Amino acid sequence: MKRIHNETNNILDLGEVLVIIPTGIVHDLDAGHWLDGQPVEVSGFTRRQTRAGREAVEVQPGTGYTLRLREGNGDRSWGDWNDRAPARSQHGEVFAYAVPTSNGGGCWFEVTITPTAGYETAYDASIADELAV
Repeated sequence: MKRIHNETNNILDLGEVLVIIPTGIVHDLDAGHWLDGQPVEVSGFTRRQTRAGREAVEVQPGTGYTLRLREGNGDRSWGDWNDRAPARSQHGEVFAYAVPTSNGGGCWFEVTITPTAGYETAYDASIADELAV
């Protein structure tokens, strides 16, 4: 995982995915600090393909969605990421992506963008689907 900062954007290179956050949305990130899961209000995001075939997720300034960036360590389940990752919402699209940041697998970095009105985790969604008739 790499972070690229210029006058207009903070770009998080997560391997297969680039997350582009305009400078000014996240002041701590502009200063080179991570947010550790603190919620930041944004208006949503758009997705596109880069020339190299990677996905680019562009965060939009405004309100209505919540952006969270988090680093974790010491847990090979990444804090139960597979169960707690945002999966879907009736209020708009969700984005959730996590990547390892160590060779041992117990350190990771995650990005989530969800509607502020709420979302279902992967676990919640699987139970709802199982109970649907």
